[in-house]
Amino acid sequence: MVFQSYALYPHMDVYRNMAFSLQLRGLPKKEIDRRVHEVAEILGLTPEIKRKPRQLSGGQRQRVAVGAALCRQAGVLLFDEPLSNLDAKLRVHMRTELKRLHQRVRTTSVYVTHDQVEAMTMGDRIVIMNGGKIMQVATPLEAYDKPANRFVAGFIGTPPMNFFEGELRDGGVRLAGDIRLPLPRPLPSEPGKKVIFGIRPEHIAVKNGKPEAAAVPSVIEVVEPLGHDVVATARCAAGTFQLNAEIHEKLKAQQQIDLWFDLSRAYLFDKESECAL
Repeated sequence: MVFQSYALYPHMDVYRNMAFSLQLRGLPKKEIDRRVHEVAEILGLTPEIKRKPRQLSGGQRQRVAVGAALCRQAGVLLFDEPLSNLDAKLRVHMRTELKRLHQRVRTTSVYVTHDQVEAMTMGDRIVIMNGGKIMQVATPLEAYDKPANRFVAGFIGTPPMNFFEGELRDGGVRLAGDIRLPLPRPLPSEPGKKVIFGIRPEHIAVKNGKPEAAAVPSVIEVVEPLGHDVVATARCAAGTFQLNAEIHEKLKAQQQIDLWFDLSRAYLFDKESECAL
């Protein structure tokens, strides 16, 4: 297993940057030429092969660094927040390019990022860490659907999951303000147990469309239009929370409304350990 990192040499063109480590290893010129041109073709760098780093875009420079690693044929590629210095549009483009590259070359890649969108969209399996400790190892969908604890639940998802303090009562959970939510699944037989109730913004609706949804009297505080969708901040007796809605549902600040919590998609966490129940 080999981890290799690369910095571009500004005085060398793309070809020489990608070939440099191979030249140091004393590989035959024909083999170096074959590897460089093969990788350049995969990465779409053939037209830039004679250009220097200062003549390239940020995304192209990133691809040259990746190309150098691919030419080296390292056992494992390590990406340490490679997109953090790119603008938003280029970051989205490079996510796609790196995923396409991985699907083509199938080299094991370890990708370090603080951006949960990058982790969710690019990872086959993700390792979620907090304070140097592993919280969960899972596929992106498993981490979203079955978070191991409150930290994972709050980290995965945009906007993040809403949390309310409550206690187990009568086959469900009772939140502050005497909001009672009957959960449609087996619960620990510990009446009065202190818990954290979690629900994602996308599982709160303006209109009831689910048989296992419960109405929560609320007041809309802020509406943030995002085009087709809006993110709304609302307040109920248990606290403040966010929801996703369509722009055509015409939510307005200070509007009093019943919002529907889909209890089939709700989560419970132990208040002390913060582990999922």
